[in-house]
Amino acid sequence: MKYFLLFFLTLSQSFAICAQELIIKDSFHVVLNDLTAAQEKFRRNDYNDNPCALILLGLVDKSATFHGDVVHTEYKQGEWWVYMSEGSQYLKIKTDGNLPKEIEFGPLKKSTTYKVSFLSNTLVQNTFVREPLLPFYEKVQDEWKLGYLDSDGNIAIPARLDGRGTMFENGTARVEYQGNWYFIDKRGQQVKSPSWNYDGLHLVQKDNKFGYADKDGSVIIPTKYRFAEEFNEGRARVETDYNIQYITSRGDCVYSTQCAAGRKYNNGLALVAYYYYYFIDTCGKRQLGPFLDANNFSEGLASVITEEGEKGYINAKGEFVISGIYGYSFSEGLAYIGKGDYINKKGKVVIRTRYKDCDHFHEGLAIVYKGEKEKKRCGYIDKRGRVIIPVMYRSAEPFHMGFARVESEMYNMVWTKYGEIKTYPWVWINNKGEIIKDKNGRPYRSKPNNY
Repeated sequence: MKYFLLFFLTLSQSFAICAQELIIKDSFHVVLNDLTAAQEKFRRNDYNDNPCALILLGLVDKSATFHGDVVHTEYKQGEWWVYMSEGSQYLKIKTDGNLPKEIEFGPLKKSTTYKVSFLSNTLVQNTFVREPLLPFYEKVQDEWKLGYLDSDGNIAIPARLDGRGTMFENGTARVEYQGNWYFIDKRGQQVKSPSWNYDGLHLVQKDNKFGYADKDGSVIIPTKYRFAEEFNEGRARVETDYNIQYITSRGDCVYSTQCAAGRKYNNGLALVAYYYYYFIDTCGKRQLGPFLDANNFSEGLASVITEEGEKGYINAKGEFVISGIYGYSFSEGLAYIGKGDYINKKGKVVIRTRYKDCDHFHEGLAIVYKGEKEKKRCGYIDKRGRVIIPVMYRSAEPFHMGFARVESEMYNMVWTKYGEIKTYPWVWINNKGEIIKDKNGRPYRSKPNNY
C-alpha cells in the first residue's frame, strides 16, 4: 500500500512539475469598436433566446475546454470564440498540459464583444509570437477578414477585422474599410492617431475623400480631396475634381495644374508638366526646365532630355552629372536605363541582365519580367544581376521590411454568376523566396482577392 501511495505522490508531483499555469498576456476588457457579437451572422442566443456576449480568447491550444455559462465555442486560427449568457461573471479554462485557469469579470452584457489573451504552455514552448507586421486575409462565412502575422509567420492578430490593412510600422497599421480609414495598434484595437513618423500631418480618409490630421488625430485639413498623398518636405500632392495641387501643412495651395504632376518633392523640387516638363520649388516657382522629358529627382539626381535633345542626369542646380544617358530614377544607388542595364551614379553600367524589362531596387532586390501579357512572369534579381527569386509569378510588388507580395501561379476555381473562373491568390514571400504558410502548409493570403 505504501508503495502505491509513494507512486501516486511521485506521479502527482511529476504532473505538477510538467503542468504550468496559463499566463495572461492581455487582460480581460471590452472591445469597444468590435460589433461582432451584435452582427446577425455571428450572433448566438442562449437557451432563453437572449443574445449572448462574445469573448475573443487568444489561446492557440486547441485542446481547451470551457466551463461556466458557456453557450457555444468555436476555434478560429489562433483564437477561441466563447459565447456566454448575459450576466455571466466566471469562466474556467482547461487545457492539456496546463493547470485549470479561472477568470472572473463583471457581469457580461448581451451583444457585447470582450477579449482576453493568454500565453499557453504550447505557445511559450513552440511559438514565440513577435509584434504584428504582415496583413493576411481569411474567408469567414463568405466574407474576407483581416488579421496580422509576425515576422516569423505566426498569427499575432487573428483574422477578425474588417477592411484591407497596411503593414505595421512603429506599432501602428492603417486599415481601409468601405471608403474610410482607421488605425489599429498591435492588439488590433482602433486608435485615434498613428505612431508613424510622418512629416507633421498624416493622411486620413472619410467617405472616399482625403484630408490630413495631426499627431493627436485632430483633422487639420478637411477631408475634401478626391485623392491625396502623404506630406513630404512640407508639401503634399492632392487632387480635386478639377486640378492637381501642391499644398502646405495649412492647406494653402502653392501650385495648381490641370496636367500631370510629380508625386513628391525631393531635394526641394517637384516635377510638373505643362506642354513641357518643369521642376518647381516649394513656393511653386519654376526653377529648372523646360524639358522634352524628365523623371522625378531621387537621391539627388533626375534624368532629363532638353529641348536641344541633350540627355542625361542633372543635379538640383540643373548641372549635368551624367551625360548621354536617359533612364529611370535612382534607387539604392542604381538606375535602370533599359535593355537590362543598370548604371551607378558615375554613369557606369554595373549590372547587365538578360531581362529587358526591370524595376527599381528595394532592399537589395529588383523585380524583373519576362514574357508578355497573360504569359508575363516576374521574379527578383540582386545587385550582382543574379536571379535570387525565380521568374515564376504572375505579378509582384517591391520588397518592404523583408517581405513582398506576389501573385501565385497556383490557382483556385471559383464559381461566380458569370460561371467558373480561375483565381490566382496573392501570397507573402520573404527575401529568400520562401512563401509564408500556416502550420498546415497553406499559404497565407496577402490580398483578399484579385483586385
